[in-house]
Amino acid sequence: MLTAKRLHFTAGDEVPEHRHEQGQLTLALRGSARLTSQDGWWLATPLSAVWTPAGLLHQACYTESSEIITIHIDTAQNPVLVPDCLTQISVTGLLRELAHEACCLVGEQANHEELHLVTQLLMRQLTRSTRAVELYIPEGRDKRLRQVIAFLRNDPAIPDTLEQLASQVFSSQRTLIRLFEKETGLTFTQWRERLRVVIGIERLLAGESVLAVALAVGYQSAGSFSVAFSRVTGQSPRAYTSQIHRAECQR
Repeated sequence: MLTAKRLHFTAGDEVPEHRHEQGQLTLALRGSARLTSQDGWWLATPLSAVWTPAGLLHQACYTESSEIITIHIDTAQNPVLVPDCLTQISVTGLLRELAHEACCLVGEQANHEELHLVTQLLMRQLTRSTRAVELYIPEGRDKRLRQVIAFLRNDPAIPDTLEQLASQVFSSQRTLIRLFEKETGLTFTQWRERLRVVIGIERLLAGESVLAVALAVGYQSAGSFSVAFSRVTGQSPRAYTSQIHRAECQR
């Protein structure tokens, strides 16, 4: 079976490190949720939910006012079918409606037959839904790498080159090139671009203009940000936000 909650958060809210006995699906109806584990962080939006497997230590934070549905599902009976790691799930119309229905059904007066049916349909969505564009920022384990990542995460507009960043953590450019590729699976250029786009999505969801977001995350124009955004998400910032607004208006 499952439990479901509709939660409201304001900008700056945080949920400290914790783990769940059941798997958790985090779906943003409005705004976003940043879910962080020891390996990096994922962004849940109205288009991309995040599945967190049972037992995984993680925390959450919110950079803008957000309305979130969390669904905890007992996957013990079907452990092979659901993802066993943090996974981005594309939010279809059906998945969104099932999440709303789960919130309505859970409670003392719950119809257990209907709840069981919703649970089974949600499980099918988890195993069959198209994987969404990964709004995931891997952070690696090496201390020097994590220091550089912390600099950039705190201020994505920092213009420093990798060589300049390496000198700040008493390392070399060559070492950091190797660490980025080995521990994040991305080159430094790819990683920085993804970071700027994902943080840009958070700011777009908070209502900032494309130009304001572009300048805030380190681009000189809305056009250059749009090119990077399209490389990461497959669509322009305006097309992406239009899709978000349509999803938010469905309920």
